[in-house]
Amino acid sequence: MAIEENKKIAKKYHELNPDYVDDILAADFTGWNNYQKGGHEWDRESHRKFLSANLGTMKDEVHEQFGEGERVATFFTRSGVLDGKPYKIDVMHIKRFEKGKIVHIREFLNMNQLP
Repeated sequence: MAIEENKKIAKKYHELNPDYVDDILAADFTGWNNYQKGGHEWDRESHRKFLSANLGTMKDEVHEQFGEGERVATFFTRSGVLDGKPYKIDVMHIKRFEKGKIVHIREFLNMNQLP
């Protein structure tokens, strides 16, 4: 049953609503992606600020999602505007859950798709 609940929370994450941050991310949440050389890290508050700053300008289209144990993998396309230029980028998330909240995300971006 936990995996189905985790998949629901993972889906809610992709609604990109800053009002959901406390419901879906643990207080000690950390994220990592390959956006910069050596990776980029973020926490729950910086994620909330990112979503608030981009509210209404980004959209995630989830193509596939599956999970096992405390992990859910999501393949999606994010579209939005970066430095005044529209973009669409394929992204893969591996989300780890504890007690019904996301505690860590590993995010892999197809950097060749950025403007």
